[in-house]
Amino acid sequence: MIGKYGVYLVLFICLSCASVHGNDGLFQESSQKSVVLEEWSPQWESLTDGIDIGRGEIEKPRLMFYFLRVDLNADFRIILNEPGEEFGVVPSVFVSTFAQQNGCIAAINASPFDIVSAKEGEKRRVVGVFITDGLLWQKPNPSLAAIVFKTGGSAEIVEQSQINSSTIEHIENAVGGFRVALQDGKIAERVIESTVRHPRTAVGLSDKGRVLYMLVIDGRRAASVGATEKEIAMILSALGAEQGLNMDGGGSTAFALNGRVINRPVHRPFSSSNNERAVAVCIGVARR
Repeated sequence: MIGKYGVYLVLFICLSCASVHGNDGLFQESSQKSVVLEEWSPQWESLTDGIDIGRGEIEKPRLMFYFLRVDLNADFRIILNEPGEEFGVVPSVFVSTFAQQNGCIAAINASPFDIVSAKEGEKRRVVGVFITDGLLWQKPNPSLAAIVFKTGGSAEIVEQSQINSSTIEHIENAVGGFRVALQDGKIAERVIESTVRHPRTAVGLSDKGRVLYMLVIDGRRAASVGATEKEIAMILSALGAEQGLNMDGGGSTAFALNGRVINRPVHRPFSSSNNERAVAVCIGVARR
C-alpha cells in the first residue's frame, strides 16, 4: 500500500488540475520521500484486478514519477491509435483525449514523431515502426528499438531491425521508442554513461513478457529535474522489470489515468492551462 502524501497531494492536484477518479486513496503521503535513487523501492496500490499503480518521490536526484503494472494475461487489451489516411501518418492527439476516446484505464505517449505543437488533429509522421491491429502503418527504423505486443498475449522489447515480413504475422500491435535502457535485468551498456536529464516515458516487461510496466518521470521543474536513461533503467529494475525501453519524452511525456492527466506535462511549462503536447502514437490499456 502507498502511504499518505497529505500536503503533496493537495499541491499536486492544484498544480496539475488532475485527479484519480474513484481512487481517492492513491498518491498520498509517502515515507520514502527523502531517499537516494539507489535506495528507493516501490509501493504498489491495487487499481483493479490485474493492474497496480504507484507514485515515487525522491530527493537524490530530485524526481517525481508514476508507474503502472499490468498483467497482460488478465482481461485487458492494448490499444494504439487508429492509422491516418497516409502511410506512416496519424492525427495528433493529447494522451488524455486518446484515453477518453478509447475508454482506457491508463495511457501514455509512445513513439517519436515530427512537428511539435499543442494542436490536435494535425498530421504527425510516426518515427519508427507502427503496427496496429496486425496492420503495418510505418516501417521499422533499424537504428531504434520497439515494444511489440504479440497475438498470444505477451510482449517483447526488440531492436526494430528484428521486425520483418516473417515476424509481423505474429504481431498484434507494435510501436517504436528510442533505445533499450534495461536488458535482462541489467542496465544496458549504451546508457550507463548517460547524463542528460529530461522528462521521460518508458515501458518495461517481466515474466517472459506477460507483465507490462508503464513509467512516466516528470522533469524541467524544481520539484522534478528529469531523469537520465540510466535512471530509467534503475527505476524500471526496482519496479520488477527485466527489459526496459526509453520512449519519446521531453514535452511529450504524459500519463492519463481514467482519462485525466496525473503527471505534469511541460510542452508549455509556464502556461496555466493544459500543458499537454499533441503527440502521435499512444499506448493505452483497456478492458476487453
